[in-house]
This record gives sequence, structure tokens and C-alpha cells, in this order.
Amino acid sequence: MLRRYFGLVLIILLTLGGNYAERARDGMWSLYQRYASPYLAPLPSGTAAPALAGKVLVIVVRDLGVERSRALGALNALRGQGADFVLAQTPPTYALPALMTLLSGASAEIHGYTGNDATGHVSPDSWLRAAQDAGLNAVVIASSRWEGIADGESVRFEPPLGTTPATADLDAVERAREALGAAVTPARLVVVELQSLTVREDGAAQERVNTAIRTLSEAAFARGGTASTAVLVISDRGTFPDGADGGGESDVAAIPLVMAGAGIRAGASGAARATAFAPTVSALVGLRMPQHAEDGLLAGALTRPPLTASASQLATFYEGWSEVVHQPRFAAEQFRGAQAGLSSGSETAYRTLVISMQASATNAREARLNLERAQRLPVVAGGLLIIVVLGLLALSAGGWRAALGALLTLGGAALFFALGRGHSLSLSVLPAGQSATFFDETTRDVAAVMGLSGVLIGALSGGLEDVLHAITAAISGLALAVLAALCVPLWYYALYGPGITWALPESGLFIGALTALTGVASTDLRVLPGNAPIPLAFVIAAVAALAYFLTRPSRSRRWTR
Repeated sequence: MLRRYFGLVLIILLTLGGNYAERARDGMWSLYQRYASPYLAPLPSGTAAPALAGKVLVIVVRDLGVERSRALGALNALRGQGADFVLAQTPPTYALPALMTLLSGASAEIHGYTGNDATGHVSPDSWLRAAQDAGLNAVVIASSRWEGIADGESVRFEPPLGTTPATADLDAVERAREALGAAVTPARLVVVELQSLTVREDGAAQERVNTAIRTLSEAAFARGGTASTAVLVISDRGTFPDGADGGGESDVAAIPLVMAGAGIRAGASGAARATAFAPTVSALVGLRMPQHAEDGLLAGALTRPPLTASASQLATFYEGWSEVVHQPRFAAEQFRGAQAGLSSGSETAYRTLVISMQASATNAREARLNLERAQRLPVVAGGLLIIVVLGLLALSAGGWRAALGALLTLGGAALFFALGRGHSLSLSVLPAGQSATFFDETTRDVAAVMGLSGVLIGALSGGLEDVLHAITAAISGLALAVLAALCVPLWYYALYGPGITWALPESGLFIGALTALTGVASTDLRVLPGNAPIPLAFVIAAVAALAYFLTRPSRSRRWTR
């Protein structure tokens, strides 16, 4: 009796489960997008060290990856004069989170921006805000995404005029040249954003950016030369050839930083986190360190790095950070232990302190996560028990055909994901943070695999007693695949819980959980024209039944045997 009608029960359960999985997936993604950082409380501002450069030009080239930057002759000329670094952004590497990291010295977990929509977010402290507080004469010539971050009495925001990124860049270069060469009160800090590379179809964009960098650097060095002016060229993040971004792949997360001129050590090179950029800019301009910077400056790239000022800011930040995560404080004690070395200008002591603070923060974060994970163990164990029991029932009802159907469904879906679509478990599957296309494509792909698996299992069920047994075999295989997929969001829940309140999840597991829930949601897909309310599970049952009738032996043949 169980084997005859269990499939019909599973159809109802799968349909209901698919609807719930879709809502759970959408809720997870919404929580990620609406993440509000708890770390942005105002902190005591440190003192500013003397400026290393009389004038600083910062050129931000959007979407410029490391390899592509090697083809820019003007940038290579600056490399030969100064320092060449590769910085690493951490996911999410969408445009706005990446920009906020460059401005604040904080990762997305700290600054709170996880997508390109700034609505409802509180901006972290930044070197532009420090320039505003110091009354520094500065100008920011950039797109509207900088508005509100960079506007003020002394820090002027001037959006370039132009109907396209190409024309906007031309206007930005002219405005920057005027600001750099002003005879009366020239700007001490000029920030220029170049947008041409955001148009991937523009074959002349790369040469236009190269020309802009050459023109701007020549204008910056025209008065005083490299002895008093520093030029910094950096990208916000790279993109894949199709424009995908957001993940931690090197094509996206690795960005070039080239610095030349006053305060820069010629020949310096290396790799660092992108969070080191903001403290480095502050040191060159002579500003206080951004309050929420979680990393040290690039000491090896500067002629006279303000080690004590940077270390003091880090100690203040991590003391506040420890309070938020409810873990013992460590930063002030470590700072006191390193003061002798810092006072003597020891870069080794500084680097050791920064590494020690970050390691302590990593351990404290993991300790807090482990405490929360232990509290969720009973719920996780209960969920796993339910999955195991339902899986055994489905396997008992469907037999080897159900096991084969589950393997075909899971394997086919994985092949579609990795080979058919070329996806990986990365936020880059959601370009610019837009999820609708990925969710729709994945739902259709998994539904197609489920349908083919149902046909095959139905065809292999011709020897069963009746059509209900065939339906049970096909639907049991589908149920086993769904239960296996549910183990991924269950593991995500075990590690990070139902909400995103103080720690961002590991992006690969997060995308894995979203993908698994999308696959489960396929069981509730409306497959007939007009979005008729006939879920996929019912259609698979009907298709499996048809395959059964087409392949079963006739009554006369069975009687003869």
C-alpha cells in the first residue's frame, strides 16, 4: 500500500516544499542585500601626521583588471617611476561595495554595503570625510554614485558632463586639469573617476583611458614635479568579459594600484588587501586615518609612513569591534606592547602588530560564530533527522529506480550549472547583484533535468505492477534529489543561522544555499502556457505514467511468460 500511494503523497509535499523553498531563497537574498553593519558607531578620531605630498591626484579607473592594466603604456610609465601593487577586494565585489572599501579601508562586513543600492545604508568614515573635517581644499570629479559621500564645503563634488562614459571622461579630465593648475587656491586633493571601460563594446575605451592617465599625470607633475605631487591610479574592481562581477575570482577581485611621486618609494611592489588603500591615501595627504579602517597602510610603499597614527587607529577600531562581537578586547594591550618599536619607526614592529590584531580578530570572530553554532545544534540535528527519515521512506518506496533518478537529477543539474552555464559558487553568478535572471535560468534548467529523469525512470518501470508504482518510483527519485539538495541550506543554517546581523557568510556557501533552494523551488514551477497552476511534480508524474504505459509489456506477452 505504501509503495502504491506514497508517490501521490510526495507530489503534494514536493509542491508545498517548492513554494516554501522559493520564499526562503528570496528571504535569504533580501537579508544579504539589506545587511546593516553594527560596526559604524563613531569612534575617537586620531591625530593626523604631516602630509607626505603637497598635492595628491587619485585616479579611479572603473572595471580595470590587473592584466588589462599591464597594456596601458601611461600606467606602465608610472610603474617605472614609483610603486606597483596588486590589491585584493573581498566579496561582494560589486561596484558600490568595492568603492566603499577603497574610501573607508573597511570590508563589506564592516562598511555594510553588499550591493549597488545605497538606500538605507549608513556610510562609514572615509578619507574624503577626513578631508572635509580638516577643511582641505579638495575636488571629486566622478559619477553620481559618489554624491553624498564626497560633497561638502571644502570637498567639492563635480559630476562630469556627458551623455556617455566616453564624453564624461573627456570632461572629467579637463575639469581635473583646471583644478590641478589653478593659480589661486589650487586643490590639494583631486579625485577623478574614469568610466570608459564600463562600456565593454567600446573598442577605443582602453586607449582613451590610457590617454587620460597620461594627460592627468602630466598635469599633476607640471608644477613642482614628483618632489611635491603624488599620483595614484587604482581600479575599483575588475569584471569578466561578459560584465559579471561580485565574486572573489582573481579576474574580479584583484585590482592594480600604481603610485608615483612625492612620498612614494620608487621600486616598491607587492600584494595586499584593498582595505590598505584608504590608510595609505590618508598618510600621503596628511589626514587622520578613517575611523573604521580595519587594515594598516602600505608602509613599504611610503617614504615616511605614519606608523604610530595608523596603529593607534587600528587599536581604537578593534577595541570597539570586540565590544560589538561580545568578545574579550585585545587591541589596546597589543598596541601598548608594540609602542617602543613604533616610536623607533620599526616597520617590522608595525607589520607584526597589524598581523597580530587581524589574527586576534579572526579568532574572536570564529569564537563568536562557534558559540552561536553550538546553540543551533538541536535544530540542525532535528532537520537532518527529518531528511534521513524521509529519504529512507522514499528509497524504500521507490527502490533502485528512485536512487538512480536522484543521481541523474543531481548529476544533470550540476552539469547544467557548471558546464552548460559556466557557473561557479560565486557571487559573480549574480552580476551587479541582480538575481532574477540567475534564479529563472536555474529553475528552468533543474526543471528540465527533473523532467528527463522522470521520463527515464518511468520508462524503466515497465516491469512494475501498475502505474502507481511507476509514479512512486519517479517521484521518490525526485524527492531524494530534493532532500539531498536541502542539506546545503541546512549546512548554511548550521554555520550562519537564519539572519545576517553581524557577520557576512562565506560567499561560496551562500550561493550554494541559494542555488540549492532554487533547485528545490523548481518542483513548484508552473510549466504550462499562461502560468497555469499545475506544478512540475504533477507534470513529471503524468510523464512518468505515460512512459510506463509505452514501455510496459502487453498483457498477452506477460501471460505467455
